Parts: sequence; C-alpha cells; structure tokens
Amino acid sequence: MVYWRKHFYYNTFACRLKHAMGFTLIEVMLTLTLFAIGIPVAAYLFSVAFKEEQGTSLHTQAAFLAAELMDEISQRRFRESTLLPGNSPDAGELSALDRRNFNDIDDYSIFSEDIPGQNAWGALTPPRDEAGNSLSNYSKFSQWVQIQNILPPTSGPTVRASYSIQTEGTTDFKLVTVKISWDSGKRDVTLYKVFAKQ
Repeated sequence: MVYWRKHFYYNTFACRLKHAMGFTLIEVMLTLTLFAIGIPVAAYLFSVAFKEEQGTSLHTQAAFLAAELMDEISQRRFRESTLLPGNSPDAGELSALDRRNFNDIDDYSIFSEDIPGQNAWGALTPPRDEAGNSLSNYSKFSQWVQIQNILPPTSGPTVRASYSIQTEGTTDFKLVTVKISWDSGKRDVTLYKVFAKQ
C-alpha cells in the first residue's frame, strides 16, 4: 500500500512537472492576439472618454462666463432716459474695452453694432471682465452680445414666444443674446433674456 501511494505521488508529480515546463506556441499566439486587439480598443475608449470629459468642462466654463455677463447686463437700467432711448453707448461711456461706465442695457450693443466714431467690438477673444481686462484663464473662449429692441412677445397655448424686431429704441422690450463660443466658433453656449421696461 505504501508503495502504491509513493508510486502514485511520483507519477502525478512527474506528470505535473512534464506539463509545467512552458506554454505551447498556440497559447502564446492566442494571448498575443488578444492583447493586440484589446489594448488599442481600450486606448481608444479611454481617449473618447477623456475628450468627452474635457468638452463637458469647457461647456461648464462657457456657461459660467455667459451667466456672469448676463448678470452684469441685468444690473443696468433698461434705458438711459425716455428722451435718449439710444441703441449704443453715449459720449463718455466708452473707454477702450471698459464696460464699467455702461449704465443701460443698450450700451452693450457695441459688441455687435458700429456706432459713430467707433467700430463694433465683435466677438472678444479672450473674454474681458467688466474693467476690460483680459480673462487669460479663458483664452479658448470668445464673448459676444447682441441687443435687439422688440415688440411685446406674443405666444399662444401651443406656440412658443415669437419676437418682432424693431430698429428704434423706443420699445418697452429688449431681447439680449449673450454668446460664449470656443473651438473656432464651432461650439457655443448662448443665453437669451427678454428685459421689460418697469
């Protein structure tokens, strides 16, 4: 009986040792093939996820910039006065790219419209703060504002609000558009807000 156990042990150990010497060529080739297919797929999925995360971050930053600029505009008067309805900055309100002297909503039309003696600013890249200082941390973005005088918005139970644009500034409603764009203008965040005279 002892002989049989000893013989069985040696035979099993020898059998294990014989098969444990290495891998077959087919096993090695199969493993290399799986790695050759799996690694590029994993790298591609990682790069797509990284780009999506970066795009989400840029969208969030743009939304923040747009909200800040819309908030700045919201703090201004609706109109300079009934005698001067105006559609642009008045004398003394415009100093380079400084917006601190802007006192009514129409002053922000300088982004999109030429005024006497001053060309429109256009889309500012990089965006500027209220004092006209460049926001260097946001150099990928540009900011743009459009002010439009509109008639009272009309809507029905199944129709979205529609706006009739007016050229003169005596209306009691203004449609303000703030646009922050990046990626050469291919992507943007645009906010719209209707202001009413109170």
